[in-house]
Amino acid sequence: MAIKRCPMCSVEKPLDAFSKCITRYDGKQPYCKPCFRVYKREWRAKNPEKATRMYRRQNLRFCFGLSLDDYDTMLLAQSGLCAICKRPEIIPHSSLSVDHNHMTKTNRELLCRGCNSVMGYLEGPYGQSAMAYLARWSGK
Repeated sequence: MAIKRCPMCSVEKPLDAFSKCITRYDGKQPYCKPCFRVYKREWRAKNPEKATRMYRRQNLRFCFGLSLDDYDTMLLAQSGLCAICKRPEIIPHSSLSVDHNHMTKTNRELLCRGCNSVMGYLEGPYGQSAMAYLARWSGK
């Protein structure tokens, strides 16, 4: 079994104790998994703007198949406003959510948190009964 020394904790460990890192060119992680978690936490604390942008980029790509440029294009087309209520996102340090169909996995438009939550609920199992309830009380 191959052994490697972690440069952070100086402990010799088997190679499977080192995770692969896709950000490095060689695909190898220099630190063992526990030390790498510490390293990542410290890096995020020192680079909050980069960390936020990196997380946002990864989330958009993984969850919606969008790049930051795609998102920015959608945001510009909507003038930075929610597609339903026509207001900007009011939650501090937050951006409009990508509304998508959970069944077909297709992206729709950008919504504020409130409207996106309502849409998620309406598409759920109780959406039809909620709409029927509102229709019953709309004339009263």
